[in-house]
Amino acid sequence: MFQLRPKVEMYSSTSYNDHYVYVNMNQSSLPNGLGMGGQYNYWGLWIDSHFGVGECSESCTTFKNYKMLASKKKFRIYKLEVWGVGERPLTAAEKGERTTGQSSILDKDAAATHILEMAGRKVYSKGLRDEEPQD
Repeated sequence: MFQLRPKVEMYSSTSYNDHYVYVNMNQSSLPNGLGMGGQYNYWGLWIDSHFGVGECSESCTTFKNYKMLASKKKFRIYKLEVWGVGERPLTAAEKGERTTGQSSILDKDAAATHILEMAGRKVYSKGLRDEEPQD
């Protein structure tokens, strides 16, 4: 973890735990948002799923020499800059995923149909695309 203001600080891992990143969405029993370091209610940095509220703790067991990243424990976010690190993600087509107008997954993996049949499941799509006989 790092901060750029008021001065550049870098916080390396303590190796005490591996709570580097927590991401959760659409859950009612767990917090929804992005957490970095620490643990529930004691985040090094927490960004709520609505991206308008943040939180940080006075201490964080995940990072060495950690100092609270904001002047207050809870704060409002007015601007958020996100960086991507690494290679560009593959597109759906590059990953071999189906896109509009392409065939069914059952066409790509005939074993999937056989597994359904062996499990006693009815294959509802069987024969749907068969062409009707021409007169």
